[in-house]
Amino acid sequence: LVCPLRDQLGFREEVCRDLRYISLASGKRPVSLRVVGAGAPPDVSIPRYLFDPVTLQPFPWQGASLVFEPDARLRQLLEAAQKILATSSIAPFYSLIEPRCLCLNAYRLLDPHRRGELLQPGEDGDSLTWDACYQEVHTRLSPNVLPSAPWTYWPLRFERASATSVMLAAMGPGCSSAIKEWTRAVQTSTGLRNSATNRDMLTMSFAFEVFPVEGEKAQQERKEVVRKITALMEKDWGIAELRQPLLVTWQTHTDYVHYKGDSAQQPAIAACPPSAEVAARAPAPIF
Repeated sequence: LVCPLRDQLGFREEVCRDLRYISLASGKRPVSLRVVGAGAPPDVSIPRYLFDPVTLQPFPWQGASLVFEPDARLRQLLEAAQKILATSSIAPFYSLIEPRCLCLNAYRLLDPHRRGELLQPGEDGDSLTWDACYQEVHTRLSPNVLPSAPWTYWPLRFERASATSVMLAAMGPGCSSAIKEWTRAVQTSTGLRNSATNRDMLTMSFAFEVFPVEGEKAQQERKEVVRKITALMEKDWGIAELRQPLLVTWQTHTDYVHYKGDSAQQPAIAACPPSAEVAARAPAPIF
């Protein structure tokens, strides 16, 4: 049972405050019911829209990530996968990612819903600008993670494909261990968890769905597209040698720019690591 009340007006909180009794009725048909518990309604808000299907343009979307960019050979393969999708009959259901923005989005640091994680409890995140957020993230990464980027190296093999992405896997236990240690180092330095799942970390997207693919014929065509992309990748992928992760800031959910940082700007955000363990390992603040 869900109460779709509007959080921004505080109405849900007001309704559920000091709740003492709940009345349950079975309607016209008798039923057996065991009440396990009662609690506040869950958050069922619709996630923020990312794409306008009318203008065929993505909406603005801010965030920061550490990404691996493909080399020229891998980029050509991903563009070939885009061409397979674009020439199919289901192309109108999808939108392609700009070739210059093809990447492995390995560590997702910030997004519009997580900006407050840079702050200490009680501080107001609404007055915090995105420029200040980006500069703070860059400052936290500068002592250890960014200087080690030139020798950060992930050899990845092709695992499977979908109509919009390529899923990869580590070449062996050594690569898996290196990925885990790098992820731990980023979290230690920034105090920010990775919002990407383990599967997301090893997925390269080249398109995204704009409209649901409905109908037997369209679904059969999608299977054919996946078959062609899979055959292409199995033949030519080999080993993806990804190296030198870059700090980027997102303008939309598919368009990013490299972030170099502003050395003249002083950080103005107090560090707020997620746990005592992270705090013990994190470097001392430089501000």
